[in-house]
Amino acid sequence: MACNCGTKEEIDKLYRAYGEKLDNWDSLTVGEKVKNVIYKILTILTWVIVLPLMTIYILLFLFWSEDKRINVQNFNLLRIFKLKPSTNEGN
Repeated sequence: MACNCGTKEEIDKLYRAYGEKLDNWDSLTVGEKVKNVIYKILTILTWVIVLPLMTIYILLFLFWSEDKRINVQNFNLLRIFKLKPSTNEGN
């Protein structure tokens, strides 16, 4: 059997470079702990607000649109609000 030491070392190197950096909760300061808790609470509240609104919007779209198929291009905010993407052509 071949040794997978090189593979394990490469995977460990990738985890160190791109993996999630988790701090030890005990080593955090009080301010960092409070910031972390507030961030998690705001994230949960945002999803509690956004998910029902998205569901209602999709249901309304299905019931009141002529085309009953859901297509990602139908939810293009630039087209819905008649905004044009900014381009630097000619400037």
